Amino acid sequence: PTLAAQRLYNRMLLELHAALPGMKIVVTAGNHDSSSRLDLHSELWDVFDVKVVGGIAKDGDSVDYDRHIVEIAGVGYIIAVPYVYAANYPQTDEDGVSRMRKFHQTLLDRVAARNCNKLPVIMMGHLALSGSDIKGHESKSMRLVYENIEDMGVGYDYLALGHIHRPQFVTDNARYSGSPFAMSFDEDYAHSVTA
Repeated sequence: PTLAAQRLYNRMLLELHAALPGMKIVVTAGNHDSSSRLDLHSELWDVFDVKVVGGIAKDGDSVDYDRHIVEIAGVGYIIAVPYVYAANYPQTDEDGVSRMRKFHQTLLDRVAARNCNKLPVIMMGHLALSGSDIKGHESKSMRLVYENIEDMGVGYDYLALGHIHRPQFVTDNARYSGSPFAMSFDEDYAHSVTA
């Protein structure tokens, strides 16, 4: 992004924090973001109660799963999963289990172990799920890779999705929020952002 766009992003987050200082803001990288650039400033954003997750967090050779888990005391949990290429998910030793599913299920299992009060669990994911309406995303030069919703794991109450611009439910508890404006001329439908 340009410097002007980065300033606008920073200003927006600071204004949100100032307007609602008790609100937890969680930002994950999308497919057009620089995950390393977002991660570079994540510790600074912690001061303003903004959790930024650019890529899969690693501590040496092992995955830092806790960095993807955001607890909101007495309210619930958010599992922050940024856009990740399938090959970049951590390796798994389990036969027949996809790397993506193992990663997501490990996060969900860790939350379940902490969640003694059975508070709501929201998982964030930036990917294209099979069965979603991709109008405006069709392209001869770029092919979307679809993932199965089963690979998101079991144990979340709501799956907040990004990547597809059209707001829509994929299942009763999995929804694409949409984008506020068209990203291509083929997106000839009403745009909005909903939770």
